[in-house]
Amino acid sequence: MQNYVGTGGVYDMVTGIGGPFWGAVNVTGLIGASQPIDLVVANFNHDSRPYSTVGYFWGINNFVNQGSGATAYSNADLSLYLDSETLYLAGTVGMKTMQTVMEHESTHMQNFYRRDMLMGMQYAYDTWLDEMSAMMMEDWVSFNIDPTYNSVRDDRFISYLTYITRAAIPAV
Repeated sequence: MQNYVGTGGVYDMVTGIGGPFWGAVNVTGLIGASQPIDLVVANFNHDSRPYSTVGYFWGINNFVNQGSGATAYSNADLSLYLDSETLYLAGTVGMKTMQTVMEHESTHMQNFYRRDMLMGMQYAYDTWLDEMSAMMMEDWVSFNIDPTYNSVRDDRFISYLTYITRAAIPAV
């Protein structure tokens, strides 16, 4: 929590680059402009393993729950969701990973507000670009939050080097 909201933490870094995560919008049916960010810890997959689904942001939660249609799934709050199994089962590395997940998901939250809501849905990033911007923010912020950990060096690069596809495995 301290690494998210503390001075110089994730929130400060991400908003310092891209602006606020939420505010006034000229669209009806949305939650109010002044919202705290809820960091929700939940068990997503119930598989007793860390690193399955590690986190998410879902823009539908920024809408008031109307009781039907898509908004029936809304929690009507500004929220990021973090995987409890990664936090509790992966030890110190899991905690460091969740810091980068908070950075990543905060960027999705910011993109949703800045592009989809303020500029209009025609300016929403395609999925690939939204993911790329979140990954770039994650990479930049991770090393600034914890100089001993970098998401590219310590996670993704290793996964990339050790990834084997079925097509690459010779048939026997």
